[in-house]
Parts: sequence; C-alpha cells; structure tokens
Amino acid sequence: MNIKSVLLKNIFLLFLTKLSGYLLPLLAIPYLARVLGTAEFGNFAIYQSFALLASIFIEYGFSLSATRSVSAHRSDANEMANIFQQVNSAKIILSGVLFASVGLVYCFIMSGENFKAITGALVYAFAIGVAPAWYFQGIENLKSYTIIDILGKAISLLMVLFIISTPNDGDLVMYLLATGPLIASLISYKIAGKSITRKPFSFVAGVNGLVEGFSMFVFRAAISLYTVANVFLLGLFAMPAITGFYAASEKLVRGASSLIAPISQAIYPKMSFLVKSDMRGAIRLLHRTLFVLLVTSFLSSVVICFFAKEITFLFLGAGYEQVSSVLAILVWILPLIAAGNVLGIQWMLPLKLDKEFNSVVIFVGVFNFFAVFFAAKSWGAHGVAVVNIISEFLVIALILFFLRKKNVIPI
Repeated sequence: MNIKSVLLKNIFLLFLTKLSGYLLPLLAIPYLARVLGTAEFGNFAIYQSFALLASIFIEYGFSLSATRSVSAHRSDANEMANIFQQVNSAKIILSGVLFASVGLVYCFIMSGENFKAITGALVYAFAIGVAPAWYFQGIENLKSYTIIDILGKAISLLMVLFIISTPNDGDLVMYLLATGPLIASLISYKIAGKSITRKPFSFVAGVNGLVEGFSMFVFRAAISLYTVANVFLLGLFAMPAITGFYAASEKLVRGASSLIAPISQAIYPKMSFLVKSDMRGAIRLLHRTLFVLLVTSFLSSVVICFFAKEITFLFLGAGYEQVSSVLAILVWILPLIAAGNVLGIQWMLPLKLDKEFNSVVIFVGVFNFFAVFFAAKSWGAHGVAVVNIISEFLVIALILFFLRKKNVIPI
C-alpha cells in the first residue's frame, strides 16, 4: 500500500474514532438533559469538565510526543519497548498523584461535596487518560483500535440509556461513561502487547517519560485553560442551570471541532517527515489541509448559527431555550480552531518550534482563565462564549507573529 493510501486510510479510521467519540456520548446528552433536568444536568456538566481536565493530566500530551517517538522508531523493537514502558509507567505515576491529591483535597477542604460524583469523575478521567491511541497512531495501524474504541463507547451509551432514569441517578453517569473506554483500553493494550516486548512498571522509566513529554504536556494543559476548563470555571460562579446551558452549547461546538482531529492526527506524522525531506511538498500539503478545513468549518458555522434555535430544541428539548443564543455566538470558533490547528500543530511542531507554540497556548490559556472569571461574573454564559472567540483569535495572531519572526510562514 503506497504512502497516500495509508494516509487516507488512517484519516478515515481516525475520523471514525473521533466521530464515535463525538456522536456516541453526544447521543446521551439529549436523553440526560431531559431525564436529569436543567439543574442536575448542570452539575453533571461541571463534574464532567473536571474529569476531562484530570484526564489531560493523565494523558500528559503523549498523543503528540509519544506518537512522534513511536513513528520515528517503529523499526527498532527495543526502542519501541522502552517507549511503551516509559509512557505506561508515566501514566501510572500520574494517576497515583491525581487520586492522592484529590483525596487529600476532599478530606481537608471539600468534605461536604458529593463524594460519589467526584470519585466517578476520577474514574472517568482515568478511563480516558490511559487509552493507548498514541501507540496505534504512531505505528499507523488503527483498524483494530478503531473497532474496539467504537464498541467501548457504544457500551457506555447503552448503559446510560438503560440505567439512568431519574435525576437521582446523576451520580452514576460518570461510572457508566467510564466502563466502555476502560474495557476498550484493556483489550487494546492486550493487542499492543503482542507486537512488542512488554516491560514491567519502572519508576525511573516513568520519570524519563514525563521529562521527555513535558513540553507537550505544557501545551495540552495550557490549551485546556481555554477549551475544557470553561465549563468548570463558569460553574464556580453561575447557577448549575446556567452552567448547563453553556455546557450544552459547548458540547455541540467542541464536538464538531473535534472532527478536525482525525485529519490533524493522521497528517501530523506525514508532515513531520516532509518538513525534513521535502519542504515544498510539506507546504503543498499544508495549503490543501488548511483550505479543506477552513471551508468545511465555515460552512458548518453558517448552518449551525442559522438553525441554532431548531438545533437546540431538537437536541435538548423544552427548558433549554437560552442555549440557542449562546450557540449562535460560540459556533464561530470552528474556523478559528481549524486555522490554529493547521498553523500550530501541523506546521510549528514539525518545525520543532515547540517552545514558541507552548508560549502561544500558555499566554492564551492564562488570558482566557482570567477573562472567563470576569466574564462569568458579569455576563454569564454569553460572556464566556465571547471570551472563547477572542482567545482563538489570539492563538492565530500569535502563531503568525512567531512564524514571521522565524521567517517560516508557509507561502
């Protein structure tokens, strides 16, 4: 199979994975919004946001750093075993630190909070964070992983639909959402173990993995400050129902933006190779990718904005009318995310401009963090949506600044 065919196949498989990761949990949202009610749905959104933040701590950016390492050393069996050991040992260390830290905070500061919901959020974070997608992406063999991943998410969806029936069941949702991904990860690790020499847990190897992947962790952590963290931050100031309104619109928009990731993740190894061997070919690939993503994301924004009220009613039902006005604002981040993804991940990282890219996301993340605090207090969900758009504009502006400074604007 030639390189182009492999690339297209990986894009398709990653698209299926992301589509299932978007659609299957999204299918549960209309049901949960109706069954749990606005207040309990808002509480669920806050705990889920916390879980997603915690999962980023466990995942540590290995989807980028470890994928790059695996792709570069796929023909070296010993090095592949070392990478596998480093990443998995690092995730065990991170999981232990996370669980211990949250346990201490709960005991001494948050003893009045819902212990069952917090524990469920941690289990869900672990289930997402330990997934070995990085390995299968690195070796560009995604067929079995994609099937298993989709089946795992389908199991969780079915469990939610059949078990959750009243607002009192809200604390169980996280456990159910975690079950399928945990099963999928166990099976995927079993498959991966057949093609590499498995080494036991090593604290030293784990620390080495943390050191090597630190720059990408900083990137993922910083970018989460203006993506995943917004619902959690809004929940600190707003009533659960208001938080639920914003969370619902963000799930629609962020879910749609996540469909960019399959193309990004599949092209990333190819782009990393081309910038070293064929710069003109790399620029051509970048131009084509940018054109396709900008056109599709802009058209999607137009459609969603125009039919925001109808989409809101169809998706959430009665009682969530305020979501449509937030959705009509927030949806315009789609083309901005597409441009930032291509210029940042697909261009700056292959050029080894990790430090500059991290500077961009750290600055924007800190800006968004404080801006959301102010906006949430003053303007609620609508203010947070506007801050999102400003943050994505800042990402593109700062990326172009650094590319011009390094004289590597892809033209």
